[in-house]
This record gives sequence, C-alpha cells and structure tokens, in this order.
Amino acid sequence: MDKNFLLDLCKRINLGKEETQSVISTLNLEFAKVAAVVKKCSMLPINAVLHSASEHERNYRQGAALCLACVIACCERTYGIYREKGIPDEVFYDTMSDITIWAENFKKKFGYPGFGAVDWICHHLNATLFRLGRLQFQLYRTRFPDYTERTHIREAPIKQGKRCLYVHIPQGEKLDYEECVDSFRKSKEFFREFFPNYKYCGYICESWLLYPGNRAVLPPESNIMKFQSLWNIVSWDIDQSQAIERIFHPKCIGDIEFYPEDTSLRRAAKKWLLSGNVLGIGFGMIKADDEGKEEMSFQQKAVQKTVNKILSLKQLKKNGLPE
Repeated sequence: MDKNFLLDLCKRINLGKEETQSVISTLNLEFAKVAAVVKKCSMLPINAVLHSASEHERNYRQGAALCLACVIACCERTYGIYREKGIPDEVFYDTMSDITIWAENFKKKFGYPGFGAVDWICHHLNATLFRLGRLQFQLYRTRFPDYTERTHIREAPIKQGKRCLYVHIPQGEKLDYEECVDSFRKSKEFFREFFPNYKYCGYICESWLLYPGNRAVLPPESNIMKFQSLWNIVSWDIDQSQAIERIFHPKCIGDIEFYPEDTSLRRAAKKWLLSGNVLGIGFGMIKADDEGKEEMSFQQKAVQKTVNKILSLKQLKKNGLPE
C-alpha cells in the first residue's frame, strides 16, 4: 500500500480531520492487518471481507475505525482499475467522495469516526458505480420492488432482469435540475467510451423523490418535482422511512413536532406530516430508446404530464394518493 496515495486521497475527497487522523493512526498501528484485509478484498466479496474484519475487533468502535482505514486502502486497487480503463481521475475522486458523505453520516449517528456502509461502498470499490456530475450511475440488472404489483401505475418500459443504469442521488447538495440533465448526458458519453460492450435498456431509480404524492407537498417548479418529471413512475409505496431520513435526520423517529424546519423543504414536509398525511417512495424508469427524453425542458414535460395527470387522476385517487 502506498501511504502517500492514501493520504492524498483523503485530502482530495475532503475526508474530515478526525476521520483522516483515524485512518493515519490505524495505518500506523495496524498496517499489516489492513494490508491483509485489502488483499482478501481482491479475491473475495469486499463487503463480506470488511464485515468480517470489523466484527473481529474488540469493540464496535475499533471495528468501525478499521473499516474506514480498509475502505480508504481499497481505493488504491480501484484506482488501478480506473487507470487500466483510462477513466479520468476527476471521475475517480468524485466517485470516492461518497466515502466522506457516509463517514460523516456515521459520526453524526455514533459520535466518533468510523465507517459502516460497506454494503453500499463496495459498488464504488468494485468500479461498478460512478459519479458523473450531480448523479451516480450503477451497472445493474433491473429488479422491481416488492410493492410493484400492489401499486402498479403503468406498464414498465424496461423488463425485469435487463441491463440498466441505476441512478442514485448523493446527499449534501442542491438537486439542481439542469445539473441532473447534464449528468444524464455525461452518462451516455461515459458508458459509450469506457464500457462500450455494456448495452443497457435505460435508467431506473427508486427514491422518495419519485413518490407521486410529493406533488401535494411541493410546487411544480421545485427542483424535486422537475427531477421527478424526467421519469416514468412505474409504482410507489407508502414507506416514509427514506424520506424522513433524507429530509430531516436519521434520528428523527419521534414526535413530528420536534422535527427541524430550517429549510423550505423541511417546513413543507413537516406541515404535511402534522396534518396527518404521509410521505412515500417511488420507482421510476427512463427507457434508453427515448432519445433526448431526459433533455426535454421542464415546460415541455409539464404539458405532456398534464394530459397524463388528467387520465390517471381517478386511479391515483382510488389508490389513496392526494389529488
């Protein structure tokens, strides 16, 4: 392992001061152990190896610290994959910056530096997920959520099991509509150049942002509703756990009265919940054959969606969604 590379990585992804110091300390004290874990990660599933390594530590805190150091150390191998494919360094560091996001989430939850989202970060380390601008794109086989049969809105344009790009929305930044559209454009160029043999049918996304009921909470000109307008919503569910976590805070599970309201989104969502309503989650698709679909202006989409809304309003009302 190249310590200089790892320390430079911590700097480039803006890893927090405490987290960086934890990585340095672990590498200094447990270098052989970290190196052994990294070697195993090159031969076995990364998430299984990291879970096993952290669970064998004396306590959860030490295990989390070891996990953080190992995740950072594994990035050196991932960087080699990027270099072999000729993928720009900018994409590598942008993608690995997700480590910082989840390390910050860990500290907010537990109060000390560490890492726990190994089942998520293994996609980054395996070079099957890439951040291209505002959005992340993951090589994926289409799989429908369990609730699809129960709340089916329209026929899915992408079939089960087909190759696709799973779109993820990193937290911590404004969901700017134009930046999202630009990310779709970048994804087309990126996968055409660096994964020419990966023929995908389109994009899929499952998120609270795609819950159809959001239209009763947010104005149509909001970035969230503009983002939602890009997608064909296939199904939805009244599961508000993700929405509560992303809008407010992972610890917000008690009295709604105490939820923060320091942003317009939080105020609108809190008011909605206090009125006895619920939030939810949606599953959407964009078919690859729909050339330029994601580049259509919001105004153009609004006209098209108005017609669809009139036709589907009775069905939505029947399923319990607000008009």
